[in-house]
Amino acid sequence: MAYSIPPPSPMVCAGNLETNWTAFKEAWLDYRIAVGLDQKEQAVQVATLKTIMGMECRKRLKSLTLTDAESKSHDSIIKKLDEHFKPARNVLYDRHKFFLSSQQQEETVDQYYMRLTQLAEYCKFGDIEQEMIRDKLVIGCTDAAAKARLFRLKESDATLKTALESLRISEATNSQLKSMSGKQQSLVADTETVNTKRYNPRQAQYQHNRETSAGPNRECGNCGLVHKSKQCPAFGQTCNNCGKRNHWRKKCRSKPSVNRAANKQAHEIHANAGDVDSDNPDSYGFDLETIETVNQHNTEGVKYAVARVKTQQHKSLRLKAKVDTGAKANILNFDTYRALFGPQHTLKPSPVRLSGYGNKPITNLGSATAISVQHGEKTC
Repeated sequence: MAYSIPPPSPMVCAGNLETNWTAFKEAWLDYRIAVGLDQKEQAVQVATLKTIMGMECRKRLKSLTLTDAESKSHDSIIKKLDEHFKPARNVLYDRHKFFLSSQQQEETVDQYYMRLTQLAEYCKFGDIEQEMIRDKLVIGCTDAAAKARLFRLKESDATLKTALESLRISEATNSQLKSMSGKQQSLVADTETVNTKRYNPRQAQYQHNRETSAGPNRECGNCGLVHKSKQCPAFGQTCNNCGKRNHWRKKCRSKPSVNRAANKQAHEIHANAGDVDSDNPDSYGFDLETIETVNQHNTEGVKYAVARVKTQQHKSLRLKAKVDTGAKANILNFDTYRALFGPQHTLKPSPVRLSGYGNKPITNLGSATAISVQHGEKTC
């Protein structure tokens, strides 16, 4: 019988000695009864205790003052070791630690409950120990919803057992909801990935350019220009003949539409260098603020809008600008601005970010507004 039950581990004489001694003492007393040592002679009990307690604890025992009779008594040795490892306690300080203890972020309800039980052991609460543990368990827990439910209970129903069970159920429920929420977020992310694969603008542009420009020396079938692969300027543009996208009119495969070309409305234009007629022999461009309905003019297959621009420096200038219905801004070079507004004019700061085809950035130096822009009988 004595050899079928393993002895307790030796006393750990490091760290929290009081806690370690309490654990060793409890294990030793259980072992002593289990193997029948309590029925043996005192000499056998003392010898077994000294053997199991370990060398470090045995050295401490030798340093204690014991009479010859005490050194031969099991209970006297246990008492002396209690006094050594359990010094006189300050109950006020122990209760201070108990009342300040709160549930930690990663601490479970059961772990928090066990910690409170250990702290309450030294507080000498007496008959109200269970109530004190219940109160601190509810007040110190991190689950605000469960705490509110417990506050609504009657005093007779708010026992330590009820509070502990309620907090455990709430903890398990919150954990399950968190797990379900994580799975739903993962499902949404997978769905978004699938939807992204269904349409990818870059893949569409690549497919468009691959089909229309096989090499650098071959004319593109959508714009009529020779350009590098994946850099077709007609991609994303609307044909002025058929109204379809990703090609220009001169490469349109549909039949020409007379009505569409006769009176095309444009609200935005891009002027080309050399399209401003003035006394200055150089070529300039101009940033138009707005321009209303204009008629298209064909010059060697290229469409232009002709308007007269009035500024503070010039009464009337003839501006020939290329129509681009897909653009969202009217942009000209800096030299044109100087020709129209003069060297003393100052540009207004503009927060607008400009980009060309393929999102290539365009430097924005500022903005300027003309007094009026006239085409035919229309003035804006």
